[in-house]
Amino acid sequence: MENLIILVLVGSIIGSNAFNCSTSSGVYGNPDDYRSWYVCNNYCPSLAYCQSPTPYYSNITQGCLTEPNNWLPRYYLSGSAIVEGSIAKIYVEQDGYQLLYAFDDSLTSETFNGQYINETRVLGIHTRRILATNCINVFDVELTASADRKYCATHRLHPQSALCGRIYPYEFTYCRTLSF
Repeated sequence: MENLIILVLVGSIIGSNAFNCSTSSGVYGNPDDYRSWYVCNNYCPSLAYCQSPTPYYSNITQGCLTEPNNWLPRYYLSGSAIVEGSIAKIYVEQDGYQLLYAFDDSLTSETFNGQYINETRVLGIHTRRILATNCINVFDVELTASADRKYCATHRLHPQSALCGRIYPYEFTYCRTLSF
C-alpha cells in the first residue's frame, strides 16, 4: 500500500506539467510566454528564458531576438480613462511591445511599465507613491487585453515592497475600457 501511495504522488507531480514533449529531445517555443522555450530531455521538459536585451525567443532561429519576428500584439491599448473614485485620468500608451501608463491625482503618483509576452498578455511593474508620506508601493502586474482599448489587470504587492499601510499579500483586479 505504501508503494502505491508514493507512485500516485509521483505520477500526479509528473503529470501536472502543462507541456508535453513530442520527442525525447528537442527545443520548443513556449506558446504561453514568448520570452521562453522548453528544452526536452528524455521527454522531460525544462523551461528556459531569454535575457534582456534580447527578450523574445524565436522558433525560426532557435535563439533570442530584440523583437519578435512572427507575431504582433493583437489589440491596441493606447487611450485614457477617468479612474474610478477619482476625477483624474489615466493615460495609457502602447509603443510596439511596450505598454506604459501614468496616473496622478492629489493623493498618489503612479506609473506602469510593461512588455507583451504574447499577443494578449503584458507583464510589468506598477509603482505607486503616496504623496502625503512618500511611501512607495511596488506591484507585479499581469494585464490581459481583450479588445482595442480594453483590458483587465491583476496587481500583486511585490514581496519586497513597502507596505504603506497595506497587509501582505495584497492583490486587486480590475477591468478598464479606454477612450481616445
